[in-house]
Formats: sequence, C-alpha cells, structure tokens
Amino acid sequence: MRVVVGLGNPGARYEETRHNVGFRVVERMARELAVLFRPDRSGALTAGASRGPGGSHGTAGPLLLVKPQGFMNLSGEEVGRLLRYHRLEAGVLIVVHDDLDLEPGRIQIKNGGGHGGHNGLRSIIDHLGMGAFARVRVGIGRPPRNGEDAAEYVLSPFTKTERPLIEEAIDKAAEAAAMLAEGRTAEAMNRFNVRLRLSEPEKAN
Repeated sequence: MRVVVGLGNPGARYEETRHNVGFRVVERMARELAVLFRPDRSGALTAGASRGPGGSHGTAGPLLLVKPQGFMNLSGEEVGRLLRYHRLEAGVLIVVHDDLDLEPGRIQIKNGGGHGGHNGLRSIIDHLGMGAFARVRVGIGRPPRNGEDAAEYVLSPFTKTERPLIEEAIDKAAEAAAMLAEGRTAEAMNRFNVRLRLSEPEKAN
C-alpha cells in the first residue's frame, strides 16, 4: 500500500486558501478514482482505492488517500497514528503540500529532506523521527508585498490571475502523486522537475 497525504487545514474557512492545495490534490485524485473520504481511527479522513480499469490515475497496488483533520502544525500526530494502525512504514508516504519557494503553478517532486519551514512537514518529521518520504511540492509563490507576513499569506485565497495556474498545478500534482504510487519516481522527476532555462547562452565575464 502507498499512502498519499494531502496537507491542509480543516473547515470551510480554509478551503480556498493557499495552504490547502494538498487537500485539493488528494480530493482531485479521489474524484477520478470514484472513492469517498471517510473518518479513520487515526482521526484523519481517508479514501482507499485499488487500480481501476482505464483510470488515468490508476495505481499498481492499494492506495490510501489522506486528509489530516488536525490543523496544519498537528499533521504529524494523525499521520503517525495512521501508519501505526495500518502497520505501515514511513517509506510508503507521499506527502503533497504547498511551497512558498516555487512560483504559482509549478510543482516539484522531492525524495526526503527537511521541512523547509513548512509546519505540516515539520510536524510529520518530528512525529516520525525522520524525513525519508516522498513529497510533491505545489508552488504558491512568495508574498508579493515586502514585509507581508508569510503566515497570513498562506491562509489567504488565490487571486483571479493565480487560479488557472493553480488548477493546472493541482492536475499535475495529482498525476505526479499517482506516478510515485506506481513506483515511477524517476519518470515523474524527469517530467515534472523542470528547471528554468536561460533564453540566451550565458556570456563569459
């Protein structure tokens, strides 16, 4: 079994905020797999699926989609309980989260590492005692105004200009997470970890 955890905050107040793109990615996957989220003994909402006929996000084996229902900085408590209850190792995790360091609409796949200041990742790493799990980073960009508080920014909604970029990113992130669940990590990285290229050859100093 692979476990895709989308990070976010519960409740209608946060549904359309930048911090909740992780929730939206696993919700997109659940719709395409025709599965519903239900309460799990861990406290999270989960939706279980196996490979479906002809599904673009079909998986090679059992898949569990997860939306922790504690607030972002408590995500690790439910993820830890869920892994213990299902007797799973942390290596089966694929965590989808928003990322300030990527421009809106860009996604990137990462294997392991630190939390980079993200409170949800920090909580998961603290509770698991390690960070050796896959991540799908969804770019939300930095606050456009100097001095704007990042904590307030991530809890604000996307602008009209950003929304089409984010919808496209959610589709890509759902596809990336599905590829990781299928074990196609190298292929997913080659496809989605696109580096910016210079438009002209760099001139020598």
